[in-house]
Amino acid sequence: MEELKSRSPDDPLLSHPGNPLAPDGTIDFDASPDGLASTTTLLQLNKTYDSQLAFETRWNISTTGNKRIITVATRKADRTTLQFHPVNLKMALSSP
Repeated sequence: MEELKSRSPDDPLLSHPGNPLAPDGTIDFDASPDGLASTTTLLQLNKTYDSQLAFETRWNISTTGNKRIITVATRKADRTTLQFHPVNLKMALSSP
């Protein structure tokens, strides 16, 4: 969220709509990820045991009136274990 917020208002990335939203306004993880609006991050837990967690982050940018609505969601990327609901955050920014 902070990375997107820190970009210049005329940055082309902020004009790209990104991933689709579900009817409840959260990121739709059932849809295929948009390659320009998705990342996977590895978090090292223990170097000795080479244990790490992978997180998938997706975002959507929409415009309502003179505001850009940025929705960002992150979830654990390993689908072999129990899945928790993704964490979704929303922020409204004034459009240029």
